[in-house]
Parts: sequence; C-alpha cells; structure tokens
Amino acid sequence: MAKKILFTYRELFKAWRDLYAASVRQPRGNVNRLLLVYAIECGLKAVWLKQASRSLFDADDISKTGHDLNEIIKQLHLGKRLSPTFDLPDAHDERHKPLPRKGNSVENLHQAWRYGGTLLAPVDDAGMEAQLEAVHRLIEKELKS
Repeated sequence: MAKKILFTYRELFKAWRDLYAASVRQPRGNVNRLLLVYAIECGLKAVWLKQASRSLFDADDISKTGHDLNEIIKQLHLGKRLSPTFDLPDAHDERHKPLPRKGNSVENLHQAWRYGGTLLAPVDDAGMEAQLEAVHRLIEKELKS
C-alpha cells in the first residue's frame, strides 16, 4: 500500500484557492472541472482541520475520507451534498457491443472528468458543476469566518 502523504491547513487552503482560480476558465472543459473537484476536496479538508482546531491532515483523517466528497461533507455537517451517482454514455467494445456505465459513485467523479467522460444523468456536467459551486460557497463561508 502506498504511503499516505500528510498536508497542513496552510497547504490545503492554498491548494483550494489556487485550484479553484484555475477551474473558473470559461467555457469549462473537463480539465477545468477536474481542477474544480480537486479544489473542493482540498477546501473540505481545510474546513475539516479548521473545525477540529488542528493544523495537520494526517493518516487517520485520510483513511476516514479518501476522495468521497459526500462523506466529507456529511462528517462536516455542511448539509449540501452532491448527487451520489452519475451516468456516462455507454462505451462500446471491439464488436460495438454497448457496455453500460450507469450508477457511478460521485467518489469517482475525478476519474470521469480526468479521462474525458461526459455526465448524462441524474445530473449532467453543468448540473454537477453547479452542485460543486454550491459546496465551494459553503467552504468559502467556513474558511472566512
């Protein structure tokens, strides 16, 4: 198993701010959306540390959260959650047989956008962006208070 890297509040706060700034380019493509996902993850982890009055996001914290944004939001009692699943268009094998890609966990959203996927349902790319922006506003409120 790979060693988990620890990060400080200052590093997470800066990553949230910088990644978000890079994500707002319009029109947003998958590269920008991916930066938005990572910005939200860093921001939520910074909120985690602030609420706990701590300065280091350690291995225990990492094992409790992973990349599951909804789990982090739940544990922080922020209320606003993301759509728990998303669908991608069917993929096709060499024989053009459709391979369904429905019901993917939001925990894998970064993979969908990293590899060029397009969300279809229950929320599309724009809808998921809007949900992430709502979480960004909650993070902003928490970190500026």
